[in-house]
Amino acid sequence: GMESVQKVEVGRDWYPILVVLRVLAVFVAFGYIHPDGFFQAPEVLAEDIFGFEADRPWEFTSVHADAPARTIVTPAITSGLPYLLLKFLSSILGSRVITTYTLYFLPRFFLLICSFLVDYTAYELTGHNRNALLVASSSWVMFSYMLSPYSNTVETLLLCLLLLSVFKKEFRSDSVTGAIIAVGIFNRFTFSFYALPVVIYLFYSVINNKPAIGKLISQLSFGFFGASLALAIIDSIYFGSIQITIGDSLFKWSDLLDIHFWTSLVGNIGRVSFRGSLVVTPLNNLRYNLNPANLATHGTHPRWLHIAINLPMLFGPLFLAFALPWSNALDEIVAAKMLPPEKRPRKVVKKPVRGVKQYKLDRNMEYVLIACLVSSVAFHSIATHQEIRFLLPNFILLVILGCHELLSSNDKWWRYSWIAHCAFFVFIFGIAHQGGMVPAMASLHSHASTAPGTTHIIFYHTYMPPKHLLAITNEFGPGGIQVYDMMGPDSSTLKDVRTKSLRISEGSTFDKDVDEIFLVAPGTINLRDPIEGLTGWTLEDKFWFHFSFEDSPEWTPSELAKLSLNVYRKDKQ
Repeated sequence: GMESVQKVEVGRDWYPILVVLRVLAVFVAFGYIHPDGFFQAPEVLAEDIFGFEADRPWEFTSVHADAPARTIVTPAITSGLPYLLLKFLSSILGSRVITTYTLYFLPRFFLLICSFLVDYTAYELTGHNRNALLVASSSWVMFSYMLSPYSNTVETLLLCLLLLSVFKKEFRSDSVTGAIIAVGIFNRFTFSFYALPVVIYLFYSVINNKPAIGKLISQLSFGFFGASLALAIIDSIYFGSIQITIGDSLFKWSDLLDIHFWTSLVGNIGRVSFRGSLVVTPLNNLRYNLNPANLATHGTHPRWLHIAINLPMLFGPLFLAFALPWSNALDEIVAAKMLPPEKRPRKVVKKPVRGVKQYKLDRNMEYVLIACLVSSVAFHSIATHQEIRFLLPNFILLVILGCHELLSSNDKWWRYSWIAHCAFFVFIFGIAHQGGMVPAMASLHSHASTAPGTTHIIFYHTYMPPKHLLAITNEFGPGGIQVYDMMGPDSSTLKDVRTKSLRISEGSTFDKDVDEIFLVAPGTINLRDPIEGLTGWTLEDKFWFHFSFEDSPEWTPSELAKLSLNVYRKDKQ
């Protein structure tokens, strides 16, 4: 008994250290897991707020049949607020504060602050169990996804708010719950998979009380439809489907930051006109996703991918620690029903041993969380496009459900396997995966900002470069930047790079005296290949670590030494 009490005490001191590591991760973890982490938020808001060149995804335009298909509200909070702060700082300190790094770090810093909502929710809903803090803050999910502006990260935070609004007595409010569900569905319509069991539980808890059912329906609806209408109006004005004319000028949300708008508003208060129609972005998104042809363009995966690969990758031992006691219990129930007494099992599977303290979650809440987990995995598994980040909100569910089993077991194996799991994936996804991209872009941006001519940058076999990180205000001339994305191994070879660089240098706008061409390519690519290779390029810089599953190296020491992203400069002719 004594030994395990001490163990819990030792665990006490890790939380502050993990928090410090999380803060560090904002500034040192350059892992670029998926383009949506850039293109679904900061890329759009940087174009809106600073006017930078950007590759705006179709969901944020009005050109596609199903567009606009994403709300602007949640990206405006996660990336817009930090960028408004940066814009304000640049008005005081000058435009030199707008660099690749400030554009990259500020949304991450904002999400760092938000990420403590996960710690708080896990701690509160486990009855102040210290293990919840330790598991939440040591997970690789916390060091990677939770610090990046994915819509899935926002979905996870909204699920935390939803759970608090239902299961923490002080916060209990049905109209707030309805509003959270609306924001969640506008952010990603898949939020309904998580919310469904929660709503069923709310009705179940008042099932025998007629007046309470009426009150619940009216409050939930008030919150849900009120928030939905507000979000739809904000989106409609942003995407131009509702046009508000004040005096002679069309209203845009950015006008609210302009002092002249407020002064002219006073004179034109009588000349305000509205026209147009409401656009409901999650319905457009749902329509797009219900068409199998659309999903196929994003890649088709087997339907078992989520359950067999993605869940174990995200949560590893935590998922096992949660699932094992349940599978043991099932075994016993089935065996008791099926086998004669002498054949019944004697605890065959080794359970995670419970620690000293018997620990009980609120039973109702436990069932609801399990239902949310099952519902989300089941509904997501229907689709043939299965990305690991789609399961991200299960993070908070599994921390609450499995943290005690994982850490209070007397079997050290659980703790060591969890540490190994998290360390491995923090390195792969948090640090190394496409990890040279941001530092390489930072170096090219600072070079271009003082260059006498145009800087032409060819990206070869990298993920899509997020243009906003180069802060491009002019395309040609001094400080101008041109970006060419040669994409991945399926779409281009070194021969295409040779053709592209020739075309650039022979272009009518190219000034041979001052313009420069750079090539950004993984270190695993041999430019000096005798048949395919390129001549006339000089290696300028190497950025470690840069790893990609698409161009993965042979696992030999000489090959692993090439896990960098290299920047080459084209020699002057």
